Amino acid sequence: MVIFVMILGFLIAAAGVYGLAAPSRMAALAGGMQFSEGLRYLAAYGRMLIGIVLFFAAYQTKFSVVIQVLAMFSVFAGVFVLVVRRETIQAWMERVPAWPPGALRAIGAFALALGALLVYAAT
Repeated sequence: MVIFVMILGFLIAAAGVYGLAAPSRMAALAGGMQFSEGLRYLAAYGRMLIGIVLFFAAYQTKFSVVIQVLAMFSVFAGVFVLVVRRETIQAWMERVPAWPPGALRAIGAFALALGALLVYAAT
């Protein structure tokens, strides 16, 4: 289970590096994404599954309480995606390219820090 936490951390950190290095490309990628109903369900259930796995893997990490809180946020994010309509999520995604590059870089830095925290907690 700790390997899952480490892999997830590396993936989140990689997304953060991409957001720091090319914020306009990341914004264009997010803005051009077509959010279908099936993708919405996949995203929601995937987030909930990741949260459940993180919750059970938390006891094997260095920062078990922090990982459990992140797991709860992941489950709540999955429930939120199920509650919000697809059209609303699509409208949010289409607004991302209009964000300033500094905001996108800040999100990338946050993702890099979060991924590094997960990797460090799993080692």
